Amino acid sequence: MPEETGPNAEEPMVDFLDDEVHFVGLASTGPSNDNLPQNLQEALNGPDAEKWSDALQEELENLKSNNVYEEVPTPEGVKPITSKGVMRLKFNRNGNITRYKIRIVAQGFVQKEGVDYQEVFAPVANLESIRIIMALAAKYNLELDQMDVTAAYLNGELVEELYMMPPDGVKIKPGHCWRLRRSLYGLKRAGRTWNKRLDQKLRDLQFTRLNAETCLYVYKKGGGLCFLVVYVDDLLLAATSQAFMNQVKKMLSNAYKMCDLGAAKFVLGLQIKRDRSKRTITLS
Repeated sequence: MPEETGPNAEEPMVDFLDDEVHFVGLASTGPSNDNLPQNLQEALNGPDAEKWSDALQEELENLKSNNVYEEVPTPEGVKPITSKGVMRLKFNRNGNITRYKIRIVAQGFVQKEGVDYQEVFAPVANLESIRIIMALAAKYNLELDQMDVTAAYLNGELVEELYMMPPDGVKIKPGHCWRLRRSLYGLKRAGRTWNKRLDQKLRDLQFTRLNAETCLYVYKKGGGLCFLVVYVDDLLLAATSQAFMNQVKKMLSNAYKMCDLGAAKFVLGLQIKRDRSKRTITLS
């Protein structure tokens, strides 16, 4: 993919847990994301040790299934990147805990520009593009749905030779470290690596990317038409019919592990309200 020089904003710091956003409707006096363990050792020795241990095993299995790393002897003269475990609780609308979640995150701030990475720019969709797609969906009564790529950054293939130490609490042979095969949350180029991978996959699926908006794609087949807007791992789709929408969703789900969020309700913190009888969409 060529270097991006268009109007798109550079990717902001991304919450790696945005793949499963839950909105808390009621205030909770119990555990919250404001008083979580600060590291794996604290989590694995605390009152919820069993739950955090299960969350850690789930994360490690996720990394292995995605072929993110291989354990190798630490090369002579190499100082591996450090990492940490980041804990997060997921809540339902009533404020009850639904999941304990851990992500192993590379501490990319120790990477050296020109040595460990080069270009880091990754485009994201302009808000104006999202508003235009919604206006078209309202006017022409298009289906408007959302999808989310699960663990998106783990799909990015690295071209750099990077080594990382897992956080304390993760067992590893003495004198060994992880050689990263795929991108990982926290790496300087994680966003760019994922964007390049997704862009190529969409092109392979016969999506056409607009030159004026590098995160807006169009897919046409037969009499069907679908717009696809990309914001990191969030996908907003507008299609001419539900049947064509389902066809596109199936195609995307075959390419990546996806979460089908159904009809669009929230996008980038904006609430979507639709009145199809009046052909209107309002954003709050």
